[in-house]
Amino acid sequence: MLNFVMRLACVSLVSAMMVAPASAQDAESLEGHWTGIIDEPGSIPQYTLSVHINLDRNGRPVGLVQYDAFPCAGVWGNAVKRERGWTFDETIVVDTRNCAEHVMIELRPEGNELVIRLGPSTLTSSGRLTRRPNGN
Repeated sequence: MLNFVMRLACVSLVSAMMVAPASAQDAESLEGHWTGIIDEPGSIPQYTLSVHINLDRNGRPVGLVQYDAFPCAGVWGNAVKRERGWTFDETIVVDTRNCAEHVMIELRPEGNELVIRLGPSTLTSSGRLTRRPNGN
């Protein structure tokens, strides 16, 4: 009987270790290459955003983002899991004169898409991102 209980305890422990926490599972669902059209008030009313999202060594999502219309590129970091999605800090690191250097990003999964909001609260842009097949 003791052997049976020990085996059952081992199986339970291994199963628990194999199941990722909810936030880690949510983070994994963001991995991939996403693109979409962003609507923004201003002189360029629409533009394309492209982002590659991966997990860092701690299992938190990070991204490399590119804005083709401006052009500029940057990184998404400091990911925080929220009730219905994630927030990121965006820092532009390539062609900083063409884009806002620091922006807050909000992502909310909705079906097979990510609903995105960008910007300070005074000038918010928004759109929907779709995962590109095979991570391309």
